[in-house]
Amino acid sequence: YELDFISYEEAEKLISRILDTVESLEKWHGHLYNWYDIKSLKIMHPGFVSTIDSGNFVASLVVVREFLKSHEETEIRKVCDKLIRNTNFKKLYTKRDVFSIGYDELEGKLSIYNYNKFASESRLTSYLTICLGDAPSKHWFCLDKSLTTYKGRKGLISWSGTSFEYFMPFLFMKNYPNTLLDESYHFAKFCQQDYIDSVSSKLPWGISESAYNELDNSLNYKYHAFSTPYLKAKEDKENRIVIAPYASLMAMALFPKDVYDNFDKFRKLDMLGEYGFYESYDYDNKGVVKAFFAHHQGMSLVGLTNYLKPGVIQNYFHQNVNIKTFDMLLKEKVQVRTSIDMKMAKYKKYDYHKEVIENDIRTFNYISYLPEVSVLSNKKYCLLMNDRGDSFSRYRTLQLN
Repeated sequence: YELDFISYEEAEKLISRILDTVESLEKWHGHLYNWYDIKSLKIMHPGFVSTIDSGNFVASLVVVREFLKSHEETEIRKVCDKLIRNTNFKKLYTKRDVFSIGYDELEGKLSIYNYNKFASESRLTSYLTICLGDAPSKHWFCLDKSLTTYKGRKGLISWSGTSFEYFMPFLFMKNYPNTLLDESYHFAKFCQQDYIDSVSSKLPWGISESAYNELDNSLNYKYHAFSTPYLKAKEDKENRIVIAPYASLMAMALFPKDVYDNFDKFRKLDMLGEYGFYESYDYDNKGVVKAFFAHHQGMSLVGLTNYLKPGVIQNYFHQNVNIKTFDMLLKEKVQVRTSIDMKMAKYKKYDYHKEVIENDIRTFNYISYLPEVSVLSNKKYCLLMNDRGDSFSRYRTLQLN
C-alpha cells in the first residue's frame, strides 16, 4: 500500500484475513509456534517457540496497529491490540536478565541457550519487550556491548558476524547519528564491504544467514549463518563466502548508493529472476541459489520501502506511545577520545577553546565564566546540575548527593 501497488481497501482486507488466521492458531502463552501445516493449521513437529521470531512478529503487529490507527480503523486494530497484549514474553525471560532463544515443547522447558549480545537480531525483541513492560529496562544494560576494532575503526561485535544481526532491527528501529548503534551500522557495513573487496572487487557485499549451493537428502537447499571474520565472536574455522541480496537491502536507507551499486554487481552474476533477486550467490561452490525465501523477500521489501518513503515503517513503529517512551535507549552515545586546547586570556574568561573529537572539529571563540545550570524538581525531589558536572540532589529535607 505504501508503494501504491494496492489500495487501502485491499490492504485492509489482506490484513484482516491474516489476523483471522493468526487468531485461530494454537499458541503457547500467546506466542505462535515456529511451524504450522498450511493446510490443516496444526502445529508441526517439533513444537518450538522462537523468542526472536515472536519479537519480530509482535513488532510487525505494532506497525500494522499504527498503520490502521492512521486510517481511523478501529475494529481490526482491536485484534492487533489483543494479539500484542496476549503475547507473554515474561515466560521467555531468564534469571540472568536475558532472553532464552525459545521454548522447546518436547522437553517442556526453555532452551539453555540465551541471546546475550547487543549486536544481535534479538535487539528488536529486547527493545520491544522493555517498551511493553515484559522485560525490565535493566535488561538493555545486561546485554554484551563488547567492541572490536578493524583498520582504525570500531564497533559492536556480534556472535556470527552476519548482516542480519546488525541491520534487521534497523528495519523497525530509528537510527540516531553519533550513537553506539549508528557507529556499529557503519562499522559493520565497512567490514563486510572490505572483506569482499579483499576477495574480488567484482563481487557484491552482504554476508548473512542464507541458503547455499548444496542440497540435503530431500533435495532442498541447505541453510547456514555465514560470517564476516572481523565482526564475529564465534570461533569458526569455515569461512565460506555466500552473498545474499537481502543482506545489503536491509541497509538501503543508510547506504543507498553503495546498495544500488551492489545490485549492479548482482545483476552481472545473473541473479535476477522472475520474482526479484535470487536467494544468494555461493562464491565457493560457484553457483546461484535459485530460490526465493519469503522472510528474506519481506526484509528486502521493508528495506526498500524505508528508503523510497523515508523511514515509513520505522515511523509507524515509533508512533506507538509505548515504543516512543523508551527511545532514549537507542541514543546511547559513542565513547570518543577528546583533546582540548585552551589558552586563558583573563581569569574570568577564555578567549580560545578548541575541542577535537576524532574528525569533528568545533571552535569556540568565547566561553562564559558563568556556568549554565539546570534545575529539576517535582516539589519533593530536587536536582541541580551545572555544565561543569557539579550537582546535588535532595528529597524533602534529606540531602542525597
